Amino acid sequence: MALPFPVHGNLAVVHFLAVWLVSSFLLWLSARVFVGKKASFVVSAVAALVGAATFSLSSGRLLFTLIALALWLFVLKSLFNVGWAKALLIAVAAWILGAIVGWLLGIQTIF
Repeated sequence: MALPFPVHGNLAVVHFLAVWLVSSFLLWLSARVFVGKKASFVVSAVAALVGAATFSLSSGRLLFTLIALALWLFVLKSLFNVGWAKALLIAVAAWILGAIVGWLLGIQTIF
């Protein structure tokens, strides 16, 4: 989530928590569409946290980003007990929802 100003100190913690909760909620909404009532918010929060940690290690390089994407899809597949295709659908739907929310809030991206 790129803000037009730097985030430091206590504000950084608030920023992290806000982005994590919004991302978790959007991931939960996506999972509810493709998984149904099996999708829980806690599982979505764990998946969002693992996804953020995984992608933060990718350093923007294509190969590492693709590896991070595969790892995150594996996490979604495992946590939501779905196949690879549904894990990809959940991820894409969450990304689209994040882009819409980011656009509505005037933020570059939520993920």
